[in-house]
Amino acid sequence: MLRPVLIVCPVLFAASCTPAALVIHDNSSGVFYWKLTRSYGGDLYPGTFLDIRLPATDQTGERTPRSLGVWYGQNYSSGDPALRSVRGESHAYVARTDNVIEFTWKDMSLFLRPLRNFADGESVASAASWNEDALYFAHLPFSDSLLEGTPLIAPSTVFGVRIAEPDGFHYGWVLFNDYLTPVKWAYETAPGVPAAVPPAPILAMATAMTIGLTAGRRREAPWTTVPQST
Repeated sequence: MLRPVLIVCPVLFAASCTPAALVIHDNSSGVFYWKLTRSYGGDLYPGTFLDIRLPATDQTGERTPRSLGVWYGQNYSSGDPALRSVRGESHAYVARTDNVIEFTWKDMSLFLRPLRNFADGESVASAASWNEDALYFAHLPFSDSLLEGTPLIAPSTVFGVRIAEPDGFHYGWVLFNDYLTPVKWAYETAPGVPAAVPPAPILAMATAMTIGLTAGRRREAPWTTVPQST
């Protein structure tokens, strides 16, 4: 099982030490299944919800504050479009693009701002455009299949997350594959610290990892593999 990582400051330096760790949890085996929450007009069929602060083995799937859901929304009529989005519950936000994508639908213009992809070496931080939700797939016309429609993001996307905690904003990200699976997610344990996206070879490692910050300075080799425990 994958377990969260805790970095503890030595007692001698506790007064001046500001511990921080970007804890990365792996879900490449699909332990956690992100089931769509479906909204048909006024009817709601809940799915499962992701808490990026917890490893895959500890996910309950419950809809709680600071969790994230994948949503599928449409009106009652099958002639209307259907849109998929990632939506944060209270105190949870996702980063969306600054650029607007325009669709024409039945002589109407739809202006959409999808999830923003964070590339290797970028950091998820306060400067991003934060919102309660952001789109990732458009079914125009209506369809229930990912084989029919228009993707708004790449098949493998790292999107940013911001969690409001009592001590401030904590940042993180989710590696989202094939518009279905959260393969990995990360959470920065210290408030206000940007959540770095590791290089692709590091991100591809199917282990839990931590990126540490101790005594206010980054380690020279910040990406450290943490052994899995059972």
